[in-house]
Amino acid sequence: MSENLRIDGASRIYPIIGDPISQVKSPAGMTAAFAARGVNAVVVPIHTSVDDVDDFIRTAGRTKNVDGIIVTIPHKFVALTHCSTATERARITGSINVLSRNPDGTWHGEIFDGLGMLGGIRSQGGEPSGKKTLLVGAGGAGIAIAQALLETGVRELAIHDVDINRRDHVITRMREFYGGRVHAGLTTQLDSSSWSTRPRWGWALNTPSPFRSSDCRETHLSPASSLLPLFRHG
Repeated sequence: MSENLRIDGASRIYPIIGDPISQVKSPAGMTAAFAARGVNAVVVPIHTSVDDVDDFIRTAGRTKNVDGIIVTIPHKFVALTHCSTATERARITGSINVLSRNPDGTWHGEIFDGLGMLGGIRSQGGEPSGKKTLLVGAGGAGIAIAQALLETGVRELAIHDVDINRRDHVITRMREFYGGRVHAGLTTQLDSSSWSTRPRWGWALNTPSPFRSSDCRETHLSPASSLLPLFRHG
């Protein structure tokens, strides 16, 4: 942890909420990043269940030193219902992973998972625009990545998930905004120009890939580093 870190009565609080929560890395990394920027703030992991998350967000909204909330599985969809305002991509995906304060104290919602994935692809010299793309995983992060890939102009997006209903929900939702470029699929749709993206949150380390490594170029990225600029201070 940074030697600049201080925690006192003036510290601003940013809970990260999820169920489970022990897997998250954001508390240490983002608290250190705040400290390095001279911001007196701390990110605190909060284990809250599906039954209790609404009460927690309402209580946090009334807590004067809570400036924002980071949201992870499985709360990304319900968190949006607590927002008075939200970005267009959040409304398209129906999910958020950050709540920040509006000037009147209400919550503003944003989703960074898709932007983080695109940033990771491009940082490695890739450009998904114009390519056939496979997305494995259609949860809260997956739908955000689907939206970002379609918005950036992929030629075709095949989506795979072991939960067929969840997969079909994402496909239906994305077709409302992006037309017929998105469909269900796996390796049969890939060619040498393809990119594969798959969220790794909650996967066991030995979880096998559902496709051969030779089928496409595969990208893994956690977008947590893209969250920090959203939080505004004084």
